[in-house]
Amino acid sequence: MFDTKMNDAEIGYLTLYFEKYKIHRQENKNVLLICSTGVGTSELLKVRIQQNFSSLNITATMSQRQVKKNQEFIKENVDLIFSTIRVPLKIEKIPVLLISPLLTDKDIQNINHTMKELEEWKKLN
Repeated sequence: MFDTKMNDAEIGYLTLYFEKYKIHRQENKNVLLICSTGVGTSELLKVRIQQNFSSLNITATMSQRQVKKNQEFIKENVDLIFSTIRVPLKIEKIPVLLISPLLTDKDIQNINHTMKELEEWKKLN
């Protein structure tokens, strides 16, 4: 397809980038934020979560209606869901944590606890 040749050093260099991505992907958890409308307080919540948890990547913020329409995206791209509203979610193997829109100290403790449980489960499986 392409008439380009790469030497071993270039291939090794590219391999380093793929390995870095793989490690980064394993360490960081992709999080979906669910709020009543999907905007407004979710942006403030997103910033507060990122300040407190550098290993969490906020993949998207959605309303309950958007969640119903984006099930496939969620299954493929989300490791953990934080919701400010009680929603009857049935997404396979993705933990859902109910948190305050203000991210209280109790929420931070619950997130830390959940992250530790996920790591323990990951080690066992």
